[in-house]
Amino acid sequence: MSALHWNEARGRHFHFSQAYFYNESYTFVLRDKVFPYQNLTDLKGLTGIYLGGSSFGEDFDGFIREKKLQQRQWHTTIVALPTPLVALTVHFAVSKKSPCAALLPGINREIKRAQADGTLTKLIEKHRQKSGKKGR
Repeated sequence: MSALHWNEARGRHFHFSQAYFYNESYTFVLRDKVFPYQNLTDLKGLTGIYLGGSSFGEDFDGFIREKKLQQRQWHTTIVALPTPLVALTVHFAVSKKSPCAALLPGINREIKRAQADGTLTKLIEKHRQKSGKKGR
């Protein structure tokens, strides 16, 4: 798998490569409901949605389970709060049962090489430009 965040449950089933990307996730709110977000306690008492099966790190995943955020559909303009909700490392993951797990040292070498020679930075910027995402 590519583009996976580590969490404890996933760590029981997968071997993870070294991080190759740092991903920021943002909170989106109705334009007229913007508030100063700094940490998870700022979300207490609020209702929100997220993709089932997603992981945003152990702290946020625990907050979701504890507060049982509910799904709602919004039919109006939303905006991203300026402070990232979370910023997590992104990894390749290989099932611990897969014979491909033996490839992980080679994958890590290629990640290091691509980081050192700038290939990763170039690829990320190229795809951000294609998707229209500048910095987010």
